[in-house]
Amino acid sequence: MTGSCSCGHGGKYHYYHCPNELKHECFQAEKVNAAFVDLLKSIRIDKEIQEVYRMTVEWMMEPDENQTNALQTKINAQQQRIDVLNDKFIDNHITSQDYTQIKTRYESNLFDLKSQLATITNHEKEFASNFGKSLTLLENLPEYYQSASIEGKRDIIGSIITGKVYFQENKCRTSDFNPLITLLSTPDAAFKGVHRFKKQRYAELSRIVPGTGIEPVQPLLATGF
Repeated sequence: MTGSCSCGHGGKYHYYHCPNELKHECFQAEKVNAAFVDLLKSIRIDKEIQEVYRMTVEWMMEPDENQTNALQTKINAQQQRIDVLNDKFIDNHITSQDYTQIKTRYESNLFDLKSQLATITNHEKEFASNFGKSLTLLENLPEYYQSASIEGKRDIIGSIITGKVYFQENKCRTSDFNPLITLLSTPDAAFKGVHRFKKQRYAELSRIVPGTGIEPVQPLLATGF
């Protein structure tokens, strides 16, 4: 696909040119752009479904309780060693040189353990937070797209569409949405995936979800871009 600009009747007019095996077609850029925004509007994720996904992701990303408890036990034990060491030094049971060496080693171990615990807990929280922001972006995708720069528009298109977009009868259509987009906007597919992961838990969550999804895509033979 290529673009061009022509002048006439006191203004400039932009076109998309889409050559194919049979003929060369051109379309008004304004109409194609508006149709593509309408395509983005067809990506719908119901608010109740968004809440289900948020709840599910937060639950799935909760730190492993056994792992965090084990780390916390080690942290407490290490802190207790430091406390005992301090008491021994105060009571003159060890020299200042030994005290400094041992305390440095203990505090280094304590720092490592606390870092491991923080990494586990913060990673899960960050992932859940970013997932929530992604849902917000999808909910307002047409607005984000229209206000984005050229590079931003390319990034958005590349992240949600993996194949061609077809323009026919003033409408844009595609069957090549990013699988994640299809999953998020198609409850039945999403339910099956999470249901396999944790059957009982998701059965409880899925009761509140109504049906919705992307507008069904019809087979097209028109020019693609």
